[in-house]
Amino acid sequence: MNFQAAPNSGGQGDAGGSARAAFTPTSIVDIESNDVTRSEMVQIILAWLIEEGFTSSAQILREEATCQFRGEHYLRKTLRGLSRAIEESSWESAQKSLKKLQTKAATKSGLRPEGSSPAALLVRSLPFLLAQQQYMELVEQDNDQRTLTFFMRSIKPFERSISREHFQKLTYLLTCKTVAESSNVYPEYRGWTAELGRAQLLQYIRTQVGSVDYSNYCRHGNVCMPPPVELTRPLRTVFQQSFSYELVSRQHPDLVRRLQRTTITSLSAPLEAQLPATEPFLSIDASALVRSTFSTLAPGDARQCVKLTACQPFLSHSAVVAATDNGAVLWIPTGPLSCSDVAAPSSEACAADKPQLLYHHKHPIRDLRRTGTKLLCWGSCETLVLNVQPLFDSGSVAPANDCVACILTHAADVYAGCFFPCGTLAVTGLSEGTVCIWDLNTGTKMYEHLFSNYGVVSLVMNRTGTSYFAASKDGTIRVVDVATGVLTASLVSPIAMEICSLAVSPSSTFLLASYRGGLMRMWDVLTGAPLPYRFTGTENNTKARSPTSFGNTDAELFSGGEDGCLYFWTLRSRDRATKPVIPACTSEAPRSANLYLSQASINVNLVHYAAQLPLHRLPITDVKVEGSYEVSCGEDGMIVLCTTCASAHA
Repeated sequence: MNFQAAPNSGGQGDAGGSARAAFTPTSIVDIESNDVTRSEMVQIILAWLIEEGFTSSAQILREEATCQFRGEHYLRKTLRGLSRAIEESSWESAQKSLKKLQTKAATKSGLRPEGSSPAALLVRSLPFLLAQQQYMELVEQDNDQRTLTFFMRSIKPFERSISREHFQKLTYLLTCKTVAESSNVYPEYRGWTAELGRAQLLQYIRTQVGSVDYSNYCRHGNVCMPPPVELTRPLRTVFQQSFSYELVSRQHPDLVRRLQRTTITSLSAPLEAQLPATEPFLSIDASALVRSTFSTLAPGDARQCVKLTACQPFLSHSAVVAATDNGAVLWIPTGPLSCSDVAAPSSEACAADKPQLLYHHKHPIRDLRRTGTKLLCWGSCETLVLNVQPLFDSGSVAPANDCVACILTHAADVYAGCFFPCGTLAVTGLSEGTVCIWDLNTGTKMYEHLFSNYGVVSLVMNRTGTSYFAASKDGTIRVVDVATGVLTASLVSPIAMEICSLAVSPSSTFLLASYRGGLMRMWDVLTGAPLPYRFTGTENNTKARSPTSFGNTDAELFSGGEDGCLYFWTLRSRDRATKPVIPACTSEAPRSANLYLSQASINVNLVHYAAQLPLHRLPITDVKVEGSYEVSCGEDGMIVLCTTCASAHA
């Protein structure tokens, strides 16, 4: 018997073009191109080179990578300065930043201006784009002499490098008093304003060089230093896992197609910490729990649900704290959770393993905040500080009223509150506009601030505890320095609506404001400017409270809707959007139509939710995130925990 294959016939078939196409597995994970991932890739290659004895090559690669990372950091820094000058309409500063970008930044980053990379194409086109924006703003000022002089000095030299039609459009503007006046001849100019033109130009810079947008304040990478997290995937393991996935994709193609595509931001961080918590994991019926354990707190009607007003995860202790509309604060165990960042339950029986009534207030609890084992809750004119540590030290029976650390009494209703990062101070916001700072060790008020007569509806701290953000009913967000009590900035709302809640990103870089009606807007904390994102899809919310929260990263957002659905938003999905590309053949400016006078660039700012999870039957009242878990509660009396797909199937 002859078991030999027939390679010759296969080779002839290949020559004839009848060979089967090579199998390419479907990619379900995107690696975000940032300083972290690129530095980790270099670390993996360096480790392999050193392991194989190529020490000289490893040293050369290390030095070259460090030099390039520093140059790219300087390039992004220069682009941020240029963007700031454009936003402020400071054209002298913009020209200085442009010269720096063309000389020093290009040299340090190794950028070749004649290359075809997005950064090189952007640098070549910026001189014309800046001149065009400045020229159109001069047209808006209706100063014919200055406009004509600028046109001859700055626009005329680009006549041969831009399209003839586009140059005719710019020439026609000399006969108009405003840019929008020419819309009867050129419809693309309809509704044009100086602010709109600058916003479109800034958006174009961001889309061409994505790191300027998503890595606003990152420091340059230095591969000479050890990575912050030990790399657990050597190069050999990476190839083994790659071929293993290809083998599974060949044998089970349907299984791979059903998996959701995701983006990771680090090669060394745990996978479950980078995936969105959009997999329903556990649901708790608080109504049934109250009727069986705390019958005196249950509603009279058996068909009526216990309305939950707030929740606070204590997943490090396998529990969730929930507040009801009748003032009860309940400790609800969740049981052991199979996650790497959740501690295993103790073998000894303690009060924390059973449902407990931490406190019963006379009025509904508005919200909850946590630091360590302390819990801040407020309702009516009182703010309570509860310490749940006695639940773990008291054996199987919880001593009554031992959880109350102190009670803070106010002269008006408390609408908002939060802890300082130190855990010994707290800040509360009152209905008449006062913000109070409290010492929790003594239970006394240290000082108070009054910047407005409108009620303070939400309070959040930055990561270091040096400033707090106070949102008032008039839609203004005030940034206050804690040490001096000085108002450092006022973020005026672009929407004439009442703010419902605030959320600060994990890096304290962004501030998310949720408005009545379901609208959300994001602010840049460093510059105090609103970001151009427009979150769409949940504008029909009529509730006065719209809970929002950031995920584990600055690019992940959660919001609860009045339809009982949890909405998940990710800014990384915009990375896969089609970017406007400048033709590579251009030497100075694009020969195509004007890229900044259409509404297409505005639509890039629209961010639609990535997932809609119908978790509750009634409106969601609170959304919190802890580790790889997201916890939500609603008026239907249900508490739902969501986790990542990696943790759910662990």
